Amino acid sequence: TIICQNIIGMDIAQGNRRIIAIASPNFPFKKWLSRSRMSFLRRAAQFINYPLGFSLELIKTLAQVHKENPVDLVEGGDFGAELFFLLLFKIESIKYIIKLHTPSFVIREFNQESKTLFYQVLERLEEFCLKRADAVYSPSETLLKIVTEKYHIPVKEVIPYPTFPMIKTKGIKRDQNMILYVGKLQYKKGVYELVYAFSEVVARNPKAKMVFIGPDTLRYGHSTKKELRVILRSKGVYSQVTFISPIPQNKLGRYYLKAGMIVIPSHWENFPNVLLEAGCYGTPVIATKVGGITEIINHGKTGLFIQPQSVKQIAQAIHTFIQNPALAKSVAIKFKLQIQKTYSPKSIAELTLGFYDGLLRLPTAELGDQ
Repeated sequence: TIICQNIIGMDIAQGNRRIIAIASPNFPFKKWLSRSRMSFLRRAAQFINYPLGFSLELIKTLAQVHKENPVDLVEGGDFGAELFFLLLFKIESIKYIIKLHTPSFVIREFNQESKTLFYQVLERLEEFCLKRADAVYSPSETLLKIVTEKYHIPVKEVIPYPTFPMIKTKGIKRDQNMILYVGKLQYKKGVYELVYAFSEVVARNPKAKMVFIGPDTLRYGHSTKKELRVILRSKGVYSQVTFISPIPQNKLGRYYLKAGMIVIPSHWENFPNVLLEAGCYGTPVIATKVGGITEIINHGKTGLFIQPQSVKQIAQAIHTFIQNPALAKSVAIKFKLQIQKTYSPKSIAELTLGFYDGLLRLPTAELGDQ
C-alpha cells in the first residue's frame, strides 16, 4: 500500500497494490495564512499543510489500513519527517523504517539557505524520526556516513535505487550538439554554473544548444528560471536554450535518446535517479564528483567527472563530448551495461525484501543494533 499526498483524495486499487492519496488537510485559518502579505505567515501555512498536516492525516489512514489488513512494515523518507506522528504514537506490532534520501540540513547547506525557524523545527522533527525508527537504511555510502556522523545513529544497510525499463521509441537520432539538463532549477543543482558554462561552449561550438527540463524554484523569493534567463540574455545565447516544464516519463525518454549528453552539475547529490535514467537510455553523462555519484560513475570509462561549481570544467567536459563523439558513445555503452547489471529492479527488490525479512525476524529490542 502506497500512501501519498495529493490535492484531491483518492483510493485506487491496482491488483494487489493500493494507492491512497491523502487530500491536503483543511485547517482553520489556513486560507487566511496562505494569503497573508507576511512571508512568515505564508510559510507557516505551507508548513502546517506539509509536513505536519500530512503526517497527522497519515495516522488515521494507516489505522484504517491496518484494521482492514494488518501491516508488518511502514517505510517513509527522512525529509519532512513524514512519519513524525506515526513514530510519536507507534503501533507496537509494526516495524517502522526510514529510507534516507536527503535530510533538510543537507539541502539547506548546499542551497545556502539561512537556518530559519521552520528549518530548525524541521531538522528537530527529522532527527526525532531517525532516532525513533526501528531501522534506517541508505541508497549510498556517502549519505550513510553524513547522517551517521550528524545524528550518531546506526545506518548499516546500503541499498541503491533501482533503474526502470527504458521506454522504447524508434526513429530518434542523437544530436551531438544537444546538451540536456533534467531536474529542479535550483541553486544546489548547479544550474547557474551550467548556464555560464554554456555561454563558453557556444563561443567554441556555435551549433550547441541546451534543453532544461524541470520545475522552477524560488531563491530568496525570486524565480530561478527568470534569473537564468537574464544571464543567458546577457551572454547572447538565450535563443539557443529551451526551458521545458516537468513532463511524463514516457515523453522524457525522447529527450534522453535525442541528447548528445546530459550534465548533472549538482553541488550535492545523494543517488540521483536522473543519472540512472540517462544510463538506461545510453545518454553520455557529465556529472560532478560529489555524494553518491562517485559510487556510480567511473571517470573516463562510464562518464566524465567535473568538480562542483567549476564553470571551466563543465564547459571543457561538454566540449570534449561534442568534439569526440566516439568517446561519448563508448562511455555511454559501458555505463548502460553497468546500470543494467548492478541496478536492475529485480536485484534491488531482492536486497530490499531481504532487509525487510531480517527486521521481521528480530525482536523489537534488537532492532536498534541493525
